[in-house]
Amino acid sequence: MSIFNKNIMCKKMVALKEIKLDVITDKMCFHIMDDEEFVGEIEMNWNNYGGLVPVVKIIPEYRRKGIGFRMFKEAWDIINNITPINTIHASWNDDEEFRNFGDGNSTNFEVYKNLVQKGVSTDESVFATPTGRWAKRLELSNYRIIADTANRVDVDFYKDEKLYKPLI
Repeated sequence: MSIFNKNIMCKKMVALKEIKLDVITDKMCFHIMDDEEFVGEIEMNWNNYGGLVPVVKIIPEYRRKGIGFRMFKEAWDIINNITPINTIHASWNDDEEFRNFGDGNSTNFEVYKNLVQKGVSTDESVFATPTGRWAKRLELSNYRIIADTANRVDVDFYKDEKLYKPLI
């Protein structure tokens, strides 16, 4: 079940609306709103070592319009002021987490798996995903694949080997 309430609204065109969580200091959740219409949600979890685990979900009709990166960057800036982020821990899968946002698969998972299946290099496939493109724009242009199975891909994006801290 999602922690998001679709009845929370804000009056700005495509804006973030933070969901207040009681005592969780290393997690922020936002609704993405287009005026009063729910467009998606962002959940950001981070640690004191500069690791960020983002989950961005956007309904299909709002994808590929630049909204995801714009909203991700806003949330990134907020968190980066709390704890400097040096690694994005991305987990792409085809489980129930995305059931309300299209066909149930993460867009990153679909893009990566489809490109690899077509013979595209791992480098190109990783950076062709939304998270990969966003990581590169944020100068996190190195990556490590932690897991690559039929149902899940875990990737760490980072800027500098010296600052890289694996999540596990």
